[in-house]
Amino acid sequence: MTNRTIQMNDTLYQYLLNTSSRESPLLAQLRDETAKDPMARMQIGHEQGQFMGLLSKLMGARNIIEVGTFTGYSSICMAQNIIRPGSVICCDVSKEWTDIAQKYWREAGVADVCELHLAPALDTLREKPAVLIWRLSMPIKKIMMVIMKPVCACCAPAVCCS
Repeated sequence: MTNRTIQMNDTLYQYLLNTSSRESPLLAQLRDETAKDPMARMQIGHEQGQFMGLLSKLMGARNIIEVGTFTGYSSICMAQNIIRPGSVICCDVSKEWTDIAQKYWREAGVADVCELHLAPALDTLREKPAVLIWRLSMPIKKIMMVIMKPVCACCAPAVCCS
């Protein structure tokens, strides 16, 4: 079972796949491996990953913070499309899942760009705010927004995303 964009009917979804899908064999392999995990629903659909990569490229992103890395699909999509030198700061709490991510980062050639922080995202962001502000060249208000609005209960146990 693969995840797909929500709120899209089957006809429109199939059209999207037929006309614009450009999933690499490596990402397809990662998606298939992740599908075997009982928590596979946490993985984004491949069309979403493709869109995240496009946004990263169009924005000219150099640095990205990812809250909840899981097995690394979205981090690869973004890392392949950022301007280098750059980084994707990946926050997650699962060594098991991020071990898979790190394996695929190496195979995708983005291990030098993806920077794993194996701790709750709120802890990572609270411990390193000055470094993050300098590296991301973001106003403090945007950093605070990331800290105050986590998106994943796995990475910020005090907040439930469901």
